[in-house]
Amino acid sequence: MGEKTSRKLYRSRVDKILGGVCAGIAEYFNIDPTIVRLAFVAFFVINPIAATIIYIAAWIIMPEKPLKGVPEEIKVKSKKREGLILIGLLLILAGVIGAPRVLAVIRDITNALLIIFGILIVIIALVRKE
Repeated sequence: MGEKTSRKLYRSRVDKILGGVCAGIAEYFNIDPTIVRLAFVAFFVINPIAATIIYIAAWIIMPEKPLKGVPEEIKVKSKKREGLILIGLLLILAGVIGAPRVLAVIRDITNALLIIFGILIVIIALVRKE
Protein backbone atom coordinates (compact mmCIF):
# COMPACT_ATOMS: atom_id res chain seq x y z
CA MET A 1 0.00 0.00 0.00
CA GLY A 2 1.14 3.50 -0.82
CA GLU A 3 1.79 6.26 1.64
CA LYS A 4 -1.46 7.80 2.86
CA THR A 5 -1.54 11.56 2.40
CA SER A 6 -3.98 13.56 4.48
CA ARG A 7 -5.26 16.78 3.06
CA LYS A 8 -6.00 19.61 5.45
CA LEU A 9 -7.98 22.75 4.80
CA TYR A 10 -5.86 25.86 5.39
CA ARG A 11 -6.18 29.53 4.57
CA SER A 12 -3.61 30.54 1.99
CA ARG A 13 -0.72 32.76 3.06
CA VAL A 14 0.41 33.58 -0.45
CA ASP A 15 -2.57 33.75 -2.80
CA LYS A 16 -4.99 35.82 -0.79
CA ILE A 17 -7.05 38.92 -1.23
CA LEU A 18 -8.71 39.12 2.19
CA GLY A 19 -8.05 36.26 4.56
CA GLY A 20 -6.99 33.55 2.14
CA VAL A 21 -10.22 31.59 2.64
CA CYS A 22 -11.18 31.29 -1.05
CA ALA A 23 -7.63 30.44 -2.11
CA GLY A 24 -7.40 27.84 0.67
CA ILE A 25 -10.67 26.21 -0.41
CA ALA A 26 -9.50 26.24 -4.04
CA GLU A 27 -6.19 24.63 -3.08
CA TYR A 28 -7.98 21.96 -1.05
CA PHE A 29 -10.23 21.02 -3.99
CA ASN A 30 -7.45 21.58 -6.55
CA ILE A 31 -9.33 24.21 -8.58
CA ASP A 32 -8.59 27.74 -9.71
CA PRO A 33 -8.99 30.28 -6.86
CA THR A 34 -10.72 32.69 -9.26
CA ILE A 35 -13.62 30.25 -9.59
CA VAL A 36 -14.08 30.10 -5.82
CA ARG A 37 -13.83 33.89 -5.55
CA LEU A 38 -16.42 34.42 -8.29
CA ALA A 39 -18.75 31.92 -6.60
CA PHE A 40 -18.33 33.80 -3.33
CA VAL A 41 -19.05 37.16 -5.00
CA ALA A 42 -22.21 35.67 -6.56
CA PHE A 43 -23.23 34.39 -3.11
CA PHE A 44 -22.50 37.84 -1.64
CA VAL A 45 -24.73 39.52 -4.23
CA ILE A 46 -27.57 37.08 -3.47
CA ASN A 47 -27.27 37.25 0.34
CA PRO A 48 -24.63 39.69 1.61
CA ILE A 49 -25.35 39.09 5.29
CA ALA A 50 -25.01 35.30 5.15
CA ALA A 51 -21.97 35.51 2.85
CA THR A 52 -20.22 37.94 5.19
CA ILE A 53 -20.96 35.86 8.28
CA ILE A 54 -19.81 32.64 6.59
CA TYR A 55 -16.60 34.23 5.30
CA ILE A 56 -15.71 35.72 8.68
CA ALA A 57 -16.48 32.42 10.41
CA ALA A 58 -14.29 30.54 7.93
CA TRP A 59 -11.52 33.12 8.42
CA ILE A 60 -11.65 32.56 12.16
CA ILE A 61 -12.01 28.75 12.07
CA MET A 62 -9.61 27.82 9.25
CA PRO A 63 -5.96 27.82 10.35
CA GLU A 64 -3.39 29.58 8.22
CA LYS A 65 -1.12 27.33 6.16
CA PRO A 66 2.13 26.77 8.08
CA LEU A 67 5.21 28.61 6.85
CA LYS A 68 7.93 26.51 5.27
CA GLY A 69 10.91 28.61 6.28
CA VAL A 70 9.87 31.64 4.21
CA PRO A 71 10.19 34.88 6.19
CA GLU A 72 6.93 36.53 5.10
CA GLU A 73 5.62 37.70 8.47
CA ILE A 74 5.75 41.42 7.59
CA LYS A 75 3.79 40.89 4.36
CA VAL A 76 1.24 38.70 6.14
CA LYS A 77 0.61 41.29 8.86
CA SER A 78 0.10 44.14 6.41
CA LYS A 79 -2.21 42.02 4.24
CA LYS A 80 -4.21 41.02 7.32
CA ARG A 81 -4.73 44.69 8.16
CA GLU A 82 -5.85 45.41 4.60
CA GLY A 83 -8.16 42.42 4.78
CA LEU A 84 -9.73 43.64 8.01
CA ILE A 85 -10.33 47.04 6.47
CA LEU A 86 -11.94 45.46 3.41
CA ILE A 87 -14.17 43.21 5.54
CA GLY A 88 -15.23 46.23 7.58
CA LEU A 89 -16.07 48.14 4.40
CA LEU A 90 -18.05 45.14 3.06
CA LEU A 91 -20.06 45.02 6.28
CA ILE A 92 -20.80 48.74 6.01
CA LEU A 93 -21.86 48.26 2.38
CA ALA A 94 -24.11 45.32 3.28
CA GLY A 95 -25.76 47.44 5.96
CA VAL A 96 -26.23 50.42 3.65
CA ILE A 97 -27.68 48.26 0.86
CA GLY A 98 -30.24 46.87 3.26
CA ALA A 99 -31.00 50.25 4.89
CA PRO A 100 -33.92 51.31 2.60
CA ARG A 101 -35.91 48.23 3.73
CA VAL A 102 -35.47 49.23 7.34
CA LEU A 103 -36.39 52.91 6.98
CA ALA A 104 -40.15 52.29 6.66
CA VAL A 105 -40.48 50.37 9.93
CA ILE A 106 -37.52 49.42 12.05
CA ARG A 107 -38.20 45.70 12.28
CA ASP A 108 -34.71 44.47 11.80
CA ILE A 109 -31.57 45.91 13.35
CA THR A 110 -29.26 43.65 11.35
CA ASN A 111 -28.24 46.40 8.94
CA ALA A 112 -27.37 48.82 11.72
CA LEU A 113 -25.32 46.13 13.45
CA LEU A 114 -23.46 45.38 10.19
CA ILE A 115 -22.57 49.05 9.82
CA ILE A 116 -21.45 49.32 13.46
CA PHE A 117 -19.35 46.13 13.27
CA GLY A 118 -17.87 47.29 9.96
CA ILE A 119 -16.88 50.65 11.41
CA LEU A 120 -15.40 48.97 14.50
CA ILE A 121 -13.34 46.55 12.40
CA VAL A 122 -11.99 49.38 10.24
CA ILE A 123 -11.13 51.46 13.32
CA ILE A 124 -9.44 48.50 15.05
CA ALA A 125 -7.45 47.67 11.91
CA LEU A 126 -6.29 51.28 11.54
CA VAL A 127 -5.41 51.77 15.21
CA ARG A 128 -3.83 48.37 15.88
CA LYS A 129 -0.04 48.38 16.01
CA GLU A 130 1.77 45.72 14.02
